[in-house]
Amino acid sequence: MSLATHVRRRIIVLAAACALSATAWSASASAQTLEAALAAAYINNPTLNSQRAGTRAIDENVPQALSGYRPNISAGVSAGSEYARSKSAGLSTTGTLVPRSANLTVTQTIFNGFLTANTTRNAESQVKGQRELLRNTEQSVLLNGVTAFMDVIQGIALLELQQQNLAALNQELRATRDRFNVGEVTRTDVAQAEARVASAQYQVAQAIANLSSYRAVYHQVIGVEPGKLVPPTTAVERRLPAKLDGVIGAGLTRNPAILASQFA
Repeated sequence: MSLATHVRRRIIVLAAACALSATAWSASASAQTLEAALAAAYINNPTLNSQRAGTRAIDENVPQALSGYRPNISAGVSAGSEYARSKSAGLSTTGTLVPRSANLTVTQTIFNGFLTANTTRNAESQVKGQRELLRNTEQSVLLNGVTAFMDVIQGIALLELQQQNLAALNQELRATRDRFNVGEVTRTDVAQAEARVASAQYQVAQAIANLSSYRAVYHQVIGVEPGKLVPPTTAVERRLPAKLDGVIGAGLTRNPAILASQFA
């Protein structure tokens, strides 16, 4: 089983479980693993849901095309009222007629120049191509989900490092000022320490802005706010092909974008 297939099956199982418990995706969840985040994206992502809807619409083309093989049945019923008056041999008669009729027509196409067969094959080809496009969208969304997940973790780690650096530089600045007060260093040393603190403050502000951006992308892709994210611990290298040729071969034979082009 390929890595992509294995991951996709795991995500579908998780998504089904999460569908039974919507609270699993609340922002207040104590911890969110990568697999849980991808399962949420599989359920919530608007791009993926839109592609699913398009695939369902294309699926309907097949039964519509197959209808060319089936008989057409039409039925009709009519009724009316008619007033009649006649005169014969000096006698006059009147009456009301109520005519009624019903009809049933069944038509069956015997041969239409292979139109139905060709239309059906074309519809089936469109369905196969659309399903590969759906797989391609799934892979793109899941890749974006992994990227968003790891970006948030990286953003949190970088912010913590910048905050620690700022705290250390503030402590250094206080020490430099104390040394300046007793004449051990010059005003230039204090100015340099202040400049380092100002630079660190900017780096902290930049890290906060980056983390806010990462969180926004996470919400857009996954569909929920990031809670306490748990970094993945399982390495994927063991599941990757050992040689580059294997990667290229797998891409040429399994990549859904390439497979979709074969049905265009």
